[in-house]
This record gives sequence, structure tokens and C-alpha cells, in this order.
Amino acid sequence: MNEIQFECKKKEFYDEMKSHGFGWINGKFVKPPKEYEIRSEELNCIGMINSILAYQWFGEDAESVLKSQEKSYKNYLEKYVRLFGRNKVISLIQGQIDSIKNINRGCGADSEGLVYNSIVWKNEL
Repeated sequence: MNEIQFECKKKEFYDEMKSHGFGWINGKFVKPPKEYEIRSEELNCIGMINSILAYQWFGEDAESVLKSQEKSYKNYLEKYVRLFGRNKVISLIQGQIDSIKNINRGCGADSEGLVYNSIVWKNEL
């Protein structure tokens, strides 16, 4: 799923939640049912996967990406493996890998000299 599809999916999800009376409504948080929490966490997981792939992916398969996270100082996918299971997270990683055309490395920098990468998606408009 490319960035445009991802952002549309997030917007649809939050619009649906709000239309059912969940989330921040008039300054008060109405806790959604478990199914909405799980869908929200899946979207968060995909966002984290995209960040990991933009900066730490060099063509490895999904299993290798997850293994490298497990060995790193900060495993950003650990929470999602506990929540969804290893196979689901690998499937989400692979889905994102399959959508990537290439990674543009060092394509920008901020005023402090931090360098940024970006993902070029196969089906980007």
C-alpha cells in the first residue's frame, strides 16, 4: 500500500470511528471497542514498517527485516508481534516491501543536518 492509499485508509478509519461515536468527540475521549483498537494498531504498525523500510531496508525479505529489528537496541515492531503474532507482522512487512519501487536515500536534509530518505512506491500517482 503506497503512501496515498495508507493516508486514505487512515482517514476512512478515523471517519468511521467518529461516525460511530468513538474517539475524541467534543473534547472527550470515547473509548472504541476492541475491534477498532486492533485496526488502529494495524495502521500504526504499517506506519512503523514504512519508517523502518525507508531507513533500514536494503532489499532483504520480510523475515530478515523482522529479525534485524529483534536484534536491534530498540525493537520497534516488538509490540506488534505481541499483539498480532509474528506471521501477521511478517505479512504486513512483505505487503509494504512488495509495494516499494525503490528508496531514495539522502534526498533531503533539515536545518540541523539530519538527512532524510523517502520511499518511491510502484503504483504512486
